[in-house]
Amino acid sequence: DGSNVVPPVSAPYNTPIPGNTSVNIPLVSNLDITNPLTPYRIQVSIPPSSVRSQFATGDNNPNNNVLDAFVGPALSGGEYWVGGTQTPTNWFSHPNQVAIALTYGGILGPVTFNVRPGSYASTQGLIGQVSSQLQGVPVASPSRRVTFRRDPAVPGNSVFVSPNNGPGPTNYMFTVVGNVYTTFDGITFQADGAANFARFFWLANQGISSFTRDLVFNNCTFNGVNLQATGLAGPDNYLVMSDLGNVTDGLVFTNNRFNNGDVHLWLDGGFGSVGSSNTTLTNNVFTDFYRRGAYLRNLQLPSITRNTMTTQSVNFTPVTALDVESNRVGGRFSANKISFNRTGTGFRFANNFNSGSPAEIHNNMIRVGNGLSNTTYALTAQNFLN
Repeated sequence: DGSNVVPPVSAPYNTPIPGNTSVNIPLVSNLDITNPLTPYRIQVSIPPSSVRSQFATGDNNPNNNVLDAFVGPALSGGEYWVGGTQTPTNWFSHPNQVAIALTYGGILGPVTFNVRPGSYASTQGLIGQVSSQLQGVPVASPSRRVTFRRDPAVPGNSVFVSPNNGPGPTNYMFTVVGNVYTTFDGITFQADGAANFARFFWLANQGISSFTRDLVFNNCTFNGVNLQATGLAGPDNYLVMSDLGNVTDGLVFTNNRFNNGDVHLWLDGGFGSVGSSNTTLTNNVFTDFYRRGAYLRNLQLPSITRNTMTTQSVNFTPVTALDVESNRVGGRFSANKISFNRTGTGFRFANNFNSGSPAEIHNNMIRVGNGLSNTTYALTAQNFLN
């Protein structure tokens, strides 16, 4: 997990503790916790049978007996730099180092990482930790945000290249969990040139966490694997993917471009009574998806406006540009432009649950089909209440 594990220790304490008092039991000392790149994970477990009082063994509360936490220095608020020429302070050589510092040490104030132009190979990390005490980036909040941006002082593209790990659980650039309050601005996310699979962001159900809060993308480019030759469709080629039932709050995409891959956005809020909220897609361009542009399930009041979706996919099954399913509460779908010269569905809208909150679908321009097949639809709407 990017951290160092403290060697196991045993610390018996046999002296009676008077009522309503406490005692400190030293477990380890002389740890260097000044380096944000070498955090420690500390796990403490007290066997219930070892806690004895005059009248009973244990206190019938197992939550008191386990601690699982990370120890590392938090980053002060301010600007930092990634790559390029090393600065005297506040510098990281690679985005992977930033992910370690953020996830395990956290922040003390809003931080901005200015990413110098260049290609950062095998970019991979965890954004947000999950422990019994915390879910997300430590101390991050709406007023203490994390921002990755292309360095405005240096011209050129900042390119994060995904690792070529093949399909499976290690196929990701960033795994995102919990409260992250993170913005990416002007970054290019690129599949490795030799890879057949690339998944950039995996919004994961991990441990006790099954949500992602406040993740924003502005002016970014997502370049997935071109599947026209391989046809290797499936979750390993979803560019941004959530686990089933991962309920998001504040997932925002503005002025981004998506190229290739199987599905550009796969956001699956599951089937719970509370759906994902504050989902916004505005003025994005989705190009050459293999099967779907965006799949969105169990949303509350989404805003999907002014997006452009088109593909030259040659897969044998019909494609769907905008696929909205089990819409929980209303929302607005307007001024989107969808076009492709093949079989498929431009906009599929299925299962709108809330009769008191109508979904607004208007002013979309959809031009699909090749003039030959009768299995092509501009808009399909089914099982909706309002």
